[in-house]
Amino acid sequence: MDGSSENIKYFKNDFDISWAYELHAECAFIDCENINSLIEKSGFDNEVGLLSVDIDGNDYWVWKAINCISPIIVIVEYNSIFGKNTQWTIPYDPNFIRKDKHSSCLYAGASLKAFVELGKEKGYNFIGCNSKGNNAYFLRKDKCGDFKTKTIDEGYILSSFREARVKGEWISGEDRIQQIKQMDIHDLITGKNIKINPDLINYK
Repeated sequence: MDGSSENIKYFKNDFDISWAYELHAECAFIDCENINSLIEKSGFDNEVGLLSVDIDGNDYWVWKAINCISPIIVIVEYNSIFGKNTQWTIPYDPNFIRKDKHSSCLYAGASLKAFVELGKEKGYNFIGCNSKGNNAYFLRKDKCGDFKTKTIDEGYILSSFREARVKGEWISGEDRIQQIKQMDIHDLITGKNIKINPDLINYK
């Protein structure tokens, strides 16, 4: 599912992808209110092999809202510049578009800890992140087998890619958080919106 009609058109016109692998594409702007009906309309059984949540915004809220399927594997995109210790997500906005909220495109998604705690609530163990530091992997507890559950200290990786552009320059590293300080963030521990304060974030 993708909110861009151009992306869906590209997918459907790529013969090798859309035909050879029997994949289907749905153009939809996903939010908490429509995600379950979109999944149900696609005809999935309750137990699916893999769910990937990567929508550059309300990722935390959408995974939390999904209750019509029980995936074995869940992959979510986390925002590594929120650090290891914070339990933060952007406040829910069904019309959220990352590039419109902040020109750096750094203001989106949720911290790794926010996803790890949500995973526990939903019955999933955190088993690690990819080497680029943007995707976190979860395995349903009854399917873990020999997979070791990781702590946030063991699994957290600060993203290494340059996706933020400030004054014409591509930036990376811990200092990226300075670009969005004082933006509103939802603290899941207190249940309140606060301002992003870089001094509250731990990367080590």
